[in-house]
Amino acid sequence: MIIYKTINLINGKFYVGKHYTSANDGYLGSGDLILKAIKKYGKENFKREILEFVDENNIDEQEIYWIAHTSANVQYGNYNITSGGNKPPRWHNTKDAIYIKQKISITNKKVIHTKEWNKKVSEANKGKVFTKEHCNNISKSKKGKRNEKQIKLLKKYYKNEKNILRNRIQKTCVQIEIDGTIFQSIRHSARILNIPESNIRRRLKSKNFPNYKYV
Repeated sequence: MIIYKTINLINGKFYVGKHYTSANDGYLGSGDLILKAIKKYGKENFKREILEFVDENNIDEQEIYWIAHTSANVQYGNYNITSGGNKPPRWHNTKDAIYIKQKISITNKKVIHTKEWNKKVSEANKGKVFTKEHCNNISKSKKGKRNEKQIKLLKKYYKNEKNILRNRIQKTCVQIEIDGTIFQSIRHSARILNIPESNIRRRLKSKNFPNYKYV
């Protein structure tokens, strides 16, 4: 088992991950950003380096270490979105998803049928005989189906999560140039030059600092 580093030979950006083989099988990574980069630049413009051979028991721990040690995350201009380790929990176990389920439950509880509505339903069903078989068929037909409110809430959740991730990546991955030196992001330049990010952003907008500009 290995901890590897996949490098973009065109722009120098890289991705750190774990893989359950040491063979040169052409595997370059499975993260969203690295896959998009491979699709954009072509597989031939990437190379994989082995950072460490590891045991199964500490592979997650070492992946976390190497991602932090090499500054592989997007805030430093590279391709890793998470800090590594175990796979993130499935969406339906997250706090946001639980909140959505609670909202759906509350919304359904707020549906109050008036006496007039109940009377109309009662009259419509008068004389009808609902056998056990009929009830079972109705139950089966509705099983696994979500109502429209649930679908709308879920779509809204996915859309918001996608926008948050896109904005986060755009903010952190914009290259800038200061005094002829190119930095992968504002945060990266602030860390290297020991200057507050707010000062760098203000200088990038000001005409008084022509040596601060976006690439």
